[in-house]
Amino acid sequence: MDNGNRSNPRRLGSGREVKREKMAFDELLASRIEKHLKGKKGMTSKKMFGGLAFLLNGKMICGVLKNDLVARVGLENYEKSLAKPHVRKMNFTKREAKGFVYVSTLGLKTEKQLTYWLDLTIQNALSLGKKPLIPLPPY
Repeated sequence: MDNGNRSNPRRLGSGREVKREKMAFDELLASRIEKHLKGKKGMTSKKMFGGLAFLLNGKMICGVLKNDLVARVGLENYEKSLAKPHVRKMNFTKREAKGFVYVSTLGLKTEKQLTYWLDLTIQNALSLGKKPLIPLPPY
């Protein structure tokens, strides 16, 4: 899904065939996610952290890391998401990343389950709005 240029993420559904490198993430899960997100305006994918991230207008919504879905559910949905089966806290750097959860493949067996998580992550990304520009100090 990557065109080899890390600073230029590939648009989903561009129709270009891209040779995939061997990576340490579940390519079947990544393919299912790409199929679901294909054609949605502003959606891109990018290799990150040894996995694959999916972004909406430059904001990460989810990703695949090893065999797990990384879902950016937001702070409002965080505790409710953790209560669901096959979901655990994201602690990628040994510190809890509030607003992000891991969903194991056991919780993504059906398209309905996958759709639930992807819709939740998209809803969260849309609620974030645009980041304000940080003024640079004078030169």
